[in-house]
Amino acid sequence: MAFKTVFQTLSTLGQNLGHLVDCTEVVRVVPLPLNRVLKELGIDLQLTLWQVPVPPPPQGSPHFPAGAGMNLVEQACAQSLFPTLPTNPGPPTSVAPVPFL
Repeated sequence: MAFKTVFQTLSTLGQNLGHLVDCTEVVRVVPLPLNRVLKELGIDLQLTLWQVPVPPPPQGSPHFPAGAGMNLVEQACAQSLFPTLPTNPGPPTSVAPVPFL
């Protein structure tokens, strides 16, 4: 229990807990197969630290958002060129500025 408490304390060190947002309800978590096997054997372990969040699958094909394109790509590898991707039509995609706390 001390290990979990120490890491929870370290993860919030220097943060105002009142400003943090709890996203646990929107992050999908898929238990590892080990958890299922142990449950089948009658061993009920709480493996919350061993669960792996799974990002949602990508929608459609790779593309740049409206207003972006190859001019924003910083080519890092001369041997393998960045693939040519289509750009979505329309006005440039706006992103709200992130406030500095």
